[in-house]
Amino acid sequence: MEGEIPIGSNRDLPDLRRSARCDLGAQELNELLRGVGLVLAAPTLPEIAPLRAALRDAESLEVAGKPWWLGHLASRGAGAAARVLVALTGYEKANVAHALTSVLQAGRPRAVILSGVGGGFAQAGVDVGDLVVVEREAYGDTGAWSAEGEWLSAEELGLPLAEVAGRSMWNEFPLDAVLARRAHDLLRKLASEAEDREAVPVESRTGLRAEARVDGSEGVHRGLGVTNSTACGTAAGAERLWKRWRPLVESMEGAAAAHICLLYGVPLVELRGISNLVGPRDRSSWQLEAAAERSGRAAVAVAIDLLGEEPSA
Repeated sequence: MEGEIPIGSNRDLPDLRRSARCDLGAQELNELLRGVGLVLAAPTLPEIAPLRAALRDAESLEVAGKPWWLGHLASRGAGAAARVLVALTGYEKANVAHALTSVLQAGRPRAVILSGVGGGFAQAGVDVGDLVVVEREAYGDTGAWSAEGEWLSAEELGLPLAEVAGRSMWNEFPLDAVLARRAHDLLRKLASEAEDREAVPVESRTGLRAEARVDGSEGVHRGLGVTNSTACGTAAGAERLWKRWRPLVESMEGAAAAHICLLYGVPLVELRGISNLVGPRDRSSWQLEAAAERSGRAAVAVAIDLLGEEPSA
């Protein structure tokens, strides 16, 4: 899972931090983020790389040791006027909650786009190389164990995780349904167009297409994500998660991102590239780099679409 991707190395972070604006106070961060139209976030350096590569006129800053960048995704057209923040969050729930709280306390972007890798559930028809657009997120390991060894959800405990507009939120948090459908439709369209254009061997193909699939459009899914601090590594554990939640993808950040964005009233789009199937742990079969690249490219395409530009596959 994505926790296995190093957040940095002795070489990476000094390079990223060189010339960055560090130790920003709340007022200065508020001023810097004023007018930011979109936030693109990812947990680790490999997952953030495609987002950073798409940014133009980038200004570097650092918040609590995490490198962020301000810039533009398009050099001309409707999207050129809107500034974009690319934010490295760190992996796991606490890190993404900290990063997004810092951002959303300082400004109110049109939307947050969270991208990264995830484990897919074969029971849902998800395969390695696919994309998942998440429309709901569930805290999969927040709750308690009963004396009989049964897992109890937040609702069974009677302790909501949040109250939003008078509604108790338990383990599940919704994402913006309209934006999820829009992103899903866009990415299926781009995948189909890429499939139609390509006439080269599979090993040479790039872009948004799911390389392991015959029909690229079938590699883009929409549904529930489940978030666990301890990633599943057994067939029995995968089956328990499937029976409990019927998820498409497992990550370590999604529910926390949905939770924070809902509290601040900012729409969230979550995109996951499938690097492995949830089940017995076999790192030799994982495709982390390809999944990180695909989810990042998808996030850029969705961002450009939201900013009013015509995306290219």
